Amino acid sequence: MFDSALEFVIKYTNCTALTGESTAHITNFSYSDGAVQCHLSFRISGNYTGNVKFYYGLREFYQNNKLYVHSRNDVQLLGNLNEVTGCRPLDRASNFVYAPCGFVANSMFNDSFKLFFHDKHGAAIIVPFTTRGVISDIVRKRKFRNPKLKGNQTLCDAFQLKVGFVETSRSEEQDMKGIGHLQNTMRPPWWQTDLCKLGFGVSGTGIAFENVDFMVWMQTSALPNFRKHYRTLDNEVSE
Repeated sequence: MFDSALEFVIKYTNCTALTGESTAHITNFSYSDGAVQCHLSFRISGNYTGNVKFYYGLREFYQNNKLYVHSRNDVQLLGNLNEVTGCRPLDRASNFVYAPCGFVANSMFNDSFKLFFHDKHGAAIIVPFTTRGVISDIVRKRKFRNPKLKGNQTLCDAFQLKVGFVETSRSEEQDMKGIGHLQNTMRPPWWQTDLCKLGFGVSGTGIAFENVDFMVWMQTSALPNFRKHYRTLDNEVSE
């Protein structure tokens, strides 16, 4: 048991982008403007021993708002894509259902972070992150599951299968019931990435509903100012 913990906080709300511009205009930023990359230098004095945890924090973001916190469908998060009850108005658009649906998923925090240190020669060395322990195994296994794949389907096929344009036998229809493949899906309005590609190419984070960043975000906070566990640094960080 630890008597105390060391903490180091970095505020980057109005950071300077690699282009040299300030991000103070971020409140009016839209995804069509492209991604913004910032570089922040800091120095930590003393020793951080054991597993060092990396969090991100938000202030005055009311995940505890009643309308917000209930705007989701937990059955959909288990791979049943058609289940969008409770997500209105972010349940569907035309003949498509939103996957994931609802306000909680639509507002997912999508900043990503990399941490480097400079060796004695001045070279930038990346600090390895791990997702181990970021979210419990119980939550992973019981609350989030990608749709089952049929035959040679890819995950994106499972999310976007156009059964309205193919002929299926009665037995095939029976096989597909309850799997969540009966609707085309589309990503939420504020997302830049299709759900089936979320986490793709990022080692250890999982894909789609089983992506660790998505699962962490969907665990809503009871307070308007909160922190969420992003990654853990396994190694010892010293001066």
